[in-house]
Parts: sequence; C-alpha cells; structure tokens
Amino acid sequence: MKKGAFTLLELLVVIAIIAVVASLSVSDFSFAYSGARRPPQAVLANSLKLARISAMELGEDVSLFFDAENSDMVLRKTFSGEAVFRKNLFSLSEEDKKKREESDSSVRSYPEVFVLFRPNYPGLYNFSRSDADGAEFLDSLRFSPNSSSTPAFVELIVNGSRRAFFKLDPLSAMPLPTEGGR
Repeated sequence: MKKGAFTLLELLVVIAIIAVVASLSVSDFSFAYSGARRPPQAVLANSLKLARISAMELGEDVSLFFDAENSDMVLRKTFSGEAVFRKNLFSLSEEDKKKREESDSSVRSYPEVFVLFRPNYPGLYNFSRSDADGAEFLDSLRFSPNSSSTPAFVELIVNGSRRAFFKLDPLSAMPLPTEGGR
C-alpha cells in the first residue's frame, strides 16, 4: 500500500525531538552570556568560593588580594607567588580593560571600588571590643587546603557606599552574612 502522508504519531515524535534540541541549544547559548556584566558583589563572592576550591585542588595555601588599580581580585599561591586567577569586579575582559585605557571619555567610567579585609581575631583571642575597633586591614586572605581561611570580615565599597559586608567563616572559608556590620 502506498503511503502518502505522515501519521500523527510520527509528527508528534518529530516535534518532540525538535523541542528537545531547541531547549538544549537555548540553554547552552544562555550559559555563554550568564557571566557577562555580573554585579561586583557576585564576582567577589565567586572569587572567595573559587579561592577556597583552588586551595583544596592545588593542595597548598593560596592568598586572595584586591588590586585596586584594576578592580581585580587576584589569587596567588602563598609561598611561590604564582598567579592562579584574576577576576575583574566589573566582569571586564583584558580586551575591555585595554579599550578603556586607550579611549578618552567615550568609554563610560566605572565607580571607585574598595574591597577591605578586616581581621576577626578578637573573639578567638579574647581581645576587647576596643582592640577590634582599632584593628588594621589585612592585605590578603589566606585559604588552606584543609578548607580553612583567615578569620576576617570582608567589605565591598562602591562609590563610598557599602554594597556587601560579611564574615568569612575561618573553618569552612565560606562567607556568612552579617547584620549591618560594624
């Protein structure tokens, strides 16, 4: 017998296959753009998590610094100084940074940013509250392969206003939100 048309079942199978392929391609393309222009708070939190993971993967201590000149979070191996990663708080690529430096006012200016690491030793060593208030800022945070880190408060300041403030748990090296900070 000669078949002149497709059956309903064949059409439904083809439509289902097209829908699956379309959903996979859309999700893959959207993933490619998900990291573009993330807020500085998200980049900072991601940098802290990556520092913790990097220390465990490398099996050695790493230190996280803030490069104020480029608004970059920089992770280096603590003892050798070898760079592990560099993340810009405004999600700028190296190309974007070069364009920004080369152009005059045509590229929009980015706000002034500071990431401050404040020690959180008083509770551990029974210091008084006045000792804690007078504490200096740390240059970097250290992450160990055993998942511990420098006990500290991390503060992100953008154009003079606080955008993020949290306590870094020294045992798990995970950021813990705080209420209002100090």
